[in-house]
Amino acid sequence: LLEAMSRFSPDTAAGTLRLHYAGPSGTRVEHDADEAGVATRTSIHGVVNSVRARSLVQSARAAIVIGSRDYEYAIPGKVYEIIATGTRLLVIAPKSSEVLSLAREYRLGWSHEPEDIDGIARSLEAIAANNTSFDFDRAELTASYQMARLDEALRALI
Repeated sequence: LLEAMSRFSPDTAAGTLRLHYAGPSGTRVEHDADEAGVATRTSIHGVVNSVRARSLVQSARAAIVIGSRDYEYAIPGKVYEIIATGTRLLVIAPKSSEVLSLAREYRLGWSHEPEDIDGIARSLEAIAANNTSFDFDRAELTASYQMARLDEALRALI
């Protein structure tokens, strides 16, 4: 992400995007942002409570979710909290990760594998331009929708 951000000069639309990081790895993100030359476009908030996290997400053009190679089978709970706000996701995760599959299946925003720096950069340009040319159907992720889908599938088996 930081490498993709570094491709844009501050006088471009994508170059005006800011990364707001909330979490326990602020020192590392700050260091990496400095190395990538985007420290002036990065704000570190540290560990925040749920009210502050929701506020950050709701004011964002996109919420970034980084999937871990060690937890490809897991979807972080924060993803569902982000979906509830209606904020688009930029998911960067390994190809086999559940969070990447979820983002792609339900068209929740932009999704890339970590090595796809060119794709991430294109997504940052789209985010900066407010280009949201895809559907975002949160209703498909509700319990009632999923239960009706399962009910239909089970009835088809009987």
